[in-house]
Amino acid sequence: MQQLDQHERSVPDGTDRVGAGLSRREARWVLRRCGRRGHVMAWLDDAPVAEQIELPGTAAHGSTLLRCLRCGLWLGPDDAAIAETVGTPQARAALGAVPLPARALTAASSRCCG
Repeated sequence: MQQLDQHERSVPDGTDRVGAGLSRREARWVLRRCGRRGHVMAWLDDAPVAEQIELPGTAAHGSTLLRCLRCGLWLGPDDAAIAETVGTPQARAALGAVPLPARALTAASSRCCG
């Protein structure tokens, strides 16, 4: 197995933790949901947003990693755990075509309803 240097192992700041920004209860919920139903990924044509959810591959690992819209986990685009992918690398989706992930609904509902 090949050793990765520190640069190759790193992910963008603030996104290295699954469920970053969620309470422990919300993080467990989104991880369970992704575990049962699969991850939701997107190839977006909006460059600032795409930079947050895509991690270009390295020479050693050619595949780009995508961030799950629900739980924040980084996966390869061909991973078997992915249930839904919006767009393709060749035909990227508009931001309005991406479904609202349950993650956003969970965080909002817990704050308004106690």
